[in-house]
Amino acid sequence: MNYFNELDYDIDKNELPKEFTYPFYYIPQDVVKLAASDFFLQLEKLNLPFGKMFGVLVVQDKNGKLGYLKTVSGKIPSIREENNYSNEPDNFVPPIANQSDLQSIHNQTKKDVAFLEKELISLKEDIKYKHLLNELDQLVLQSKEDISKLKAELKTAKKNRDKKRNECKEKYSEDDLVYKNLNETLIKESLFLKHTLKEKENDWNKKISDVKKQVQPFQIEINDLQEKQKQILQELQQYKLEQYHFLNPKGERKSLLEIFKDQKYKPPAGSGDCAAPKLLNYAFQNQLTPIAMGEFWWGKPHKALIRKHKEFYPSCTSRCKPILEHMLKGLNLQPNPMLINQASNKELQVVFEDEFLAIVNKPFGLLSVPGKNISDSVQARVAKLYPNYQGPFIVHRLDQSTSGLMIIAKTNNSHKKLQRLFIDKEVKKTYVALLDGIISSKNGIIDLPLKLDFHNRPRQMVCYSAGKPSKTKYKVIKEVNGKTLIHFSPITGRTHQLRMHASHQKGLNTPILGDTLYGTRDKRLYLHAKSIEFTHPFTKNKIYFEIDEEF
Repeated sequence: MNYFNELDYDIDKNELPKEFTYPFYYIPQDVVKLAASDFFLQLEKLNLPFGKMFGVLVVQDKNGKLGYLKTVSGKIPSIREENNYSNEPDNFVPPIANQSDLQSIHNQTKKDVAFLEKELISLKEDIKYKHLLNELDQLVLQSKEDISKLKAELKTAKKNRDKKRNECKEKYSEDDLVYKNLNETLIKESLFLKHTLKEKENDWNKKISDVKKQVQPFQIEINDLQEKQKQILQELQQYKLEQYHFLNPKGERKSLLEIFKDQKYKPPAGSGDCAAPKLLNYAFQNQLTPIAMGEFWWGKPHKALIRKHKEFYPSCTSRCKPILEHMLKGLNLQPNPMLINQASNKELQVVFEDEFLAIVNKPFGLLSVPGKNISDSVQARVAKLYPNYQGPFIVHRLDQSTSGLMIIAKTNNSHKKLQRLFIDKEVKKTYVALLDGIISSKNGIIDLPLKLDFHNRPRQMVCYSAGKPSKTKYKVIKEVNGKTLIHFSPITGRTHQLRMHASHQKGLNTPILGDTLYGTRDKRLYLHAKSIEFTHPFTKNKIYFEIDEEF
């Protein structure tokens, strides 16, 4: 089947992108939006009852004709036929691995595992085996009770011996024959009782050992069957990984195993099934030149992640980054903005300082601490500002995209005391943000537990089972041109807390303007740490500073 969809785009009048999309941080180009809008029409007809990530890849064929490829990340679950589809549409670029072969192997594995499971259940339900296990449990319990009781008796007997010995000492010296005879008798009693305990322990151990020997053949067979199950599943996983091979523009082909060889983790489930690798692989196989790409969410919002209808999102990092780093070799890529120092020409303003601490106003774009690729940061700059101080300067952090007030420690001692203030929640901070829309409520508390989204670091996700408690107090200040100016007062201090609480559907459901992680990109992230208040840990004076936002 030909998966090439012609695109009504006048190349003569509209310039095509000169650089291919950097997939982990991008604004969708006009040609991508055009392709996506065409794709939207088909998705509307599908009437999906759930949300999924989809992708479009704008390409040119050998004759220079412009078109696009489209697909879904993962698979569309089977739906009742009344919804007009039971699998993904035929014009979606198919998965990289042969799904028929994978399904066949998967079904056979399922049968093999089920057969072994039946044998396992039969063994575990064997009357003799269950009787022996019960007998073993009873013996272990009785032995503990019996030995515990005897040890208590020995302890009481020792106290009585000590008492007799001490009473005798009060009347006779240790050299007196009466004391010597008594002491000898008491020693013999002690040795006898210890011997009795040892014999009792040996007796119980023998009884338990005899039953264990009868249980052992069953357990060996059970362990054998469980090991076979494990091996079959591992072989299936290995087979699946071997079916995924990825091309790049240079014609180089690598398997999942080769790509993840140098990673510190194994390929996560679903690796290679996301939209981007599928689209690119088909393009390279069919001599189509990639022009630009975009991935978007369609349908109901994700319950845990920030995924909203028709919004574009970057490729995931844990599954896709290693794969795409191989697949994009040879393409003229947009520069990675994370390698560019966004604050090289911005000043770090010192608002207050004394011999113990300083308060600075961090410009947006400046890291709080040195990053993997950029060393310029608040920490690096204050180290230059105060070369005679030996402190670990940073007490708390602001996201790179956030501007505003930060407390800096000048000494180790002040660092410890300031950290204690944060731990004890004695530092009050207020942030001001501009939300990308109007919200209905004017004030309240957002309570959504957060945890790291492992597949999309450093993004966070809402998780009620494993997330850390995260609370934010908010108050609307005013509405400006369809946007909402708002004050946030964090009760807890989790990573990306304000950004998640603003954007998530169970929070304010309205992202902060310019939030590239949880909203849409703009000139900057419109979030500013406006005020800070605390008691000086040394002078005990009340410290309060406020710096207005520059938006």
